Amino acid sequence: MSALKYKDLSNDLTLVKLNPKDTYSELVDALDILYNDGSHTNILDLKKFDTPHLSLDDIKRLSAFTKSLIRSRTRKIKTAIVVSSKSEYFIGHAFSAYTWGAPIQVGTFSELKQAIQWLHR
Repeated sequence: MSALKYKDLSNDLTLVKLNPKDTYSELVDALDILYNDGSHTNILDLKKFDTPHLSLDDIKRLSAFTKSLIRSRTRKIKTAIVVSSKSEYFIGHAFSAYTWGAPIQVGTFSELKQAIQWLHR
């Protein structure tokens, strides 16, 4: 997997950052890392991820995969997702991160900061 993983134990935070030409399978691997090895706050950084090379079928499969992860969780993990502003369609159709039933969709790093503050309130 070419994605970068960063774990900050002192803040109980895990960041997985995808690169521009990563594929759908690497995106699934990144989600798997966040689910299985995640922290209280998990960040999937897609700012450099080039979503246009994903097909509509990839997006649908990713959406189903994400929903199944959320349903199968046995512990409470709060998740923030970072996406680039150019990927609004991708955000809306593929990603929902739930914290106590409330969705968080993060578009920019300033919104990420707000989301992390929201997560820890």
